[in-house]
Amino acid sequence: MAHRVHPRQTNIAWARAVRASAIAGVILIALLAFGATTLPTQAAPGATAVARLSPAVITVTTAAASAKVDIVIEDVSNLYGVDVRLTFDPKRLAVQDANPGQAGVQIELGSLLTSGTEYVLFNVVDNVAGTIKLVITQLNPTPAVTGNGVLARVTFKLKGRSGVSPLHFTRTDLASRDALLIPVTARDGAIVIQPPLTCKTIQRGALGQVADSYIWSLMPRGNFNTARLYTARFHPFDETRSLIRFGLDILPKGAVVQSATLGLELGGQGSGQPVNIYRITHAWSERQPTWSNFAAQHDGAVAWGSFATGKKASVTADVTGLVSVWLKGNLPNYGLMLKSTSNHAAYEYFSSEIGKVGSRPWLKVCYFVP
Repeated sequence: MAHRVHPRQTNIAWARAVRASAIAGVILIALLAFGATTLPTQAAPGATAVARLSPAVITVTTAAASAKVDIVIEDVSNLYGVDVRLTFDPKRLAVQDANPGQAGVQIELGSLLTSGTEYVLFNVVDNVAGTIKLVITQLNPTPAVTGNGVLARVTFKLKGRSGVSPLHFTRTDLASRDALLIPVTARDGAIVIQPPLTCKTIQRGALGQVADSYIWSLMPRGNFNTARLYTARFHPFDETRSLIRFGLDILPKGAVVQSATLGLELGGQGSGQPVNIYRITHAWSERQPTWSNFAAQHDGAVAWGSFATGKKASVTADVTGLVSVWLKGNLPNYGLMLKSTSNHAAYEYFSSEIGKVGSRPWLKVCYFVP
């Protein structure tokens, strides 16, 4: 088990530890810790190491209690001591003390430099300034470290304030046993704090307004506002397309969409061929569209989603991108046009005219309000 010595020991104990270590690396780390400005000019040989955070970016809601981040060192050779310093946003985060029995606030040490005997010069957190300082070295006869490992783990407590807290390395000095600085690349991270998500499912008879219909090339002047919707293509002269529009006025102004899912219940077995989802470009009501007046009223250059199914009872498609554009007001919400993409592709869905509410088309939107 590792034996740890902490800064509360006297200067005499520290001097004895330095003498016992018999390595210049401890002197280097001590110099770093006490603000030395002159460092060895020669670098340790080998590839450049990496100091990073894992995960690099964490997304949580304001309702979360905490978030944990590991400080990871990778691709390092002959590592014996480190001086790592990190900043965070103290308005949004505070570090949870990993050692309540000791004065001050500390982070949790990882296994990278604690497999033998080590000396912790500094393990200090300032939750007012938003800083973390960790200076640690191994002592003789502990061998140097080569490879990858977790240097420390930081548990952040959330203060309930949304926004982004950058996690920025202000110092990443890695020292070899020979008191040489090891080349290192530092990769910063962040914690993204969002308000809690709200999810609403728009479905006629349950919540919100929904319009749907279909058009058919073989009956170009016909309007089909029936209990079924169809998408099919059997040859260039026989095609059906479905039109669906969900009213988004039930969503609050400024809502930021995290996900939007279209759902359709099948009225029969599908062919398994893909169906693409396009943006309709013209206003319409259920009894208005026909193949003649509406087949061209969509942006065919961009498919905002797709789905395919065979024997499934329902299909879903991710339309987050399009719903986000609508809510931002960048494009008007005229609804969706569903088109089969290949010959012999046929689907039948229940429309909003079907008696069973749960079988009608739905749109589930999950969002937060900044």
